[in-house]
Amino acid sequence: MDKNKHLYGFIINGDTHFDIAHKRLFRISILPAEQSIYFGTVSLNDNMVRLLILLFENHMNFNEAATKDEIFKKVWEVHNKTASSQRLWHTIKELRAKLSSIGLPQDLIVNDRGSGYYVGKYQVTPLFY
Repeated sequence: MDKNKHLYGFIINGDTHFDIAHKRLFRISILPAEQSIYFGTVSLNDNMVRLLILLFENHMNFNEAATKDEIFKKVWEVHNKTASSQRLWHTIKELRAKLSSIGLPQDLIVNDRGSGYYVGKYQVTPLFY
């Protein structure tokens, strides 16, 4: 990555925008059959933002799961926070609920038991400035 470029966010499946700086996801879907527009937005906490960035980067760069140890380190420990399986489970549960509230599928974040978490079969495109 060019050192002059900074990660701004991601586009998920062409209609959902992840704005890192403002810690929010918003989705704008145009439904041609009903000739209507759907708009939804949710705010995320710092742990959710860091987790999504890690999962999206692993998805784009390596197409592999982020291990629990990697998640613990990059989401919590590097930021002087205490990591635990319970905290990870709770963060994933809350994040999935927020994703669902704006119409994103539950399988956007997949748990591969024994391997870690990964992004399902969805298109994720990084945005830079």
